[in-house]
Amino acid sequence: MPPNPSPLTLTSFPPPSPCPTHSIRSIDRRMALLVEKTSTGREYKVKDLSQADFGRLEIELAEVEMPGLMACRAEFGPAKPFAGARISGSLHMTIQTAVLIETLTALGAEVRWCSCNIFSTQDHAAAAIARDSAAVFAWKGETLAEYWWCTERCLDWGSNGGPDLIVDDGGDATLLIHEGVKAEEEYEKTGKLPDPASTDNAEFQIVLGIIRDGLKVDPKKYRKMKERLVGVSEETTTGVKRLYQMQASGALLFPAINVNDSVTKSKFDNLYGCRHSLPDGLMRATDVMIAGKVAVVCGYGDVGKGCAAALKQAGARVIVTEIDPICALQALMEGLPVLTLEDVVSEADIFVTTTGNKDIIMVDQMKKMDRQAAPIGLHGQRRVPDRAGGSSATGSRPAAPCSSPAINVNDSVTKSKFDNLYGCRHSLPDGLMRATDVMIAGKVAVVCGYGDVGKGCAAALKQAGARVIVTEIDPICALQALMEGLPVLTLEDVVSEADIFVTTTGNKDIIMVDQMKKMKNNAIVCNIGHFDNEIDMHGLETYPGVKRITIKPQTDRWVFPETNAGIIVLAEGRLMNLGCATGHPSFVMSCSFTNQVIAQLELWKEKATGKYEKKVYVLPKHLDEKVAALHLGKLGAKLTKLTPSQADYISVPIEGPYKPAHYRY
Repeated sequence: MPPNPSPLTLTSFPPPSPCPTHSIRSIDRRMALLVEKTSTGREYKVKDLSQADFGRLEIELAEVEMPGLMACRAEFGPAKPFAGARISGSLHMTIQTAVLIETLTALGAEVRWCSCNIFSTQDHAAAAIARDSAAVFAWKGETLAEYWWCTERCLDWGSNGGPDLIVDDGGDATLLIHEGVKAEEEYEKTGKLPDPASTDNAEFQIVLGIIRDGLKVDPKKYRKMKERLVGVSEETTTGVKRLYQMQASGALLFPAINVNDSVTKSKFDNLYGCRHSLPDGLMRATDVMIAGKVAVVCGYGDVGKGCAAALKQAGARVIVTEIDPICALQALMEGLPVLTLEDVVSEADIFVTTTGNKDIIMVDQMKKMDRQAAPIGLHGQRRVPDRAGGSSATGSRPAAPCSSPAINVNDSVTKSKFDNLYGCRHSLPDGLMRATDVMIAGKVAVVCGYGDVGKGCAAALKQAGARVIVTEIDPICALQALMEGLPVLTLEDVVSEADIFVTTTGNKDIIMVDQMKKMKNNAIVCNIGHFDNEIDMHGLETYPGVKRITIKPQTDRWVFPETNAGIIVLAEGRLMNLGCATGHPSFVMSCSFTNQVIAQLELWKEKATGKYEKKVYVLPKHLDEKVAALHLGKLGAKLTKLTPSQADYISVPIEGPYKPAHYRY
């Protein structure tokens, strides 16, 4: 990719490639880029519209793997709840996002879209959506100036203001509106236009230049957008962080829903303790070999997770029973079938109850078990009755007494625990191998950060045969890594030893140029966190005498003059799983994007009620469970149903939600 043009000369773009003969062309004079139009008048700017048929084939394949979004179309589509709504989206323009966009349009919305990353667009997906469904401004390999032009075009609905709703990933669309409003208010008071030279941040210079040029055309453009906006749903941790900062300072102009739930697992005792003690207790009590046995774990909370992991590691075939669709989906993602006890009662050798509820294994079920089957209770009180039919517990617990908003999609369990963890576990090795063709097995890999993304990356690298080392600032995450057998060190401890470095933090300045100089020749450096400032790309690009050798698109070898040794940087320090591969698989993204649809529906439905103030909100638990439930059938799961007596005993409704708001999966 050529160097970015100077942010102070935004009109110095090369002529765009010819557009299709059937389209209508209009020129955006500020950027010298062609805004093309379909025969129906819908605007777009993509790399090659002729790829639309190819994109359509992949979209149709992805739909089969995205049951949550297809269920939303079936449930809400006939009523067209988004009729009259304008939705602008700034989120990776991939095949999976195409299914999200067409779900929004199927529900009645008019949509404009751009990507939230200069490398993540799949051009055939953008072409198919631009031709068939929505206005798209995105192509793989945008310059930063082109990227912000696309973001502005996505938000620009003409003279009647901007969008009603925003789907954001990373917060750039939200940022542009807030900075635009700030600049307009300053201009109205002082007559002073934004000055790109007032900052040394090259990207922010571009933002200020776009706002400045817009002010000359319409000095109230962004304030009109603010007045029309109902709210935003934010996809990822980085954007959520920005939203909470704006809320804390009183600067947030509209409501927000945080769709990303970065749940920290703090229950080390339950998860890791049971993983250790269950096989120990089994073997001490029975002297039975666990390997080869069929083990049923009733409940997949923290205790159940630890037990299932221990039994699986010991060689058992583990089956889970669950009432909660979120826990059931987690079990399925770990390769564990989810069935009812009736399905497996005569087949299994070991039964472990971990639920904290009563009447999990009843005497009639025990009569059907194999003669040597071993039922075990692991939750404090006695949940398993005597074979003669005695009481199910030694006591009972008393029930406990009972300028627009943003919705945080990032903090929904079905987003963070599946998209971040399982998605990155899938896409990291894919991107590494596509970009470098290096064998991961036998390598030393450093994962910077052990949140959900770091956990997925560490698991993938470990499974591929790498020796994984973690760096962390958070003692809880560090302890989690240690419990998984991963050493936790500082980057300085391992910088000259490791072969692969992966940043996953969402923070800045994680790997600096002075550390890159100390790395092995041809060490691989990549980012799967968010923005490109996790890796010191500016320091690398401006290092005296450094030589950049492009091996293939988004794979560059940087050679230092002192040693003539180099490092390999993927996707210019941006998201390598999207820059060098195709990102997360469709099924995982269906969880995230179903949350987005539900968040958008919630904001739109409540737009006139005052329910959502200028604050950040999370989706309620019952909607999170609904998203999980929509995905279970695809994986062959059967949920166990609570009896009225059981539901009363643990003080939850029979149909959920099954966990309190403070529960961490």
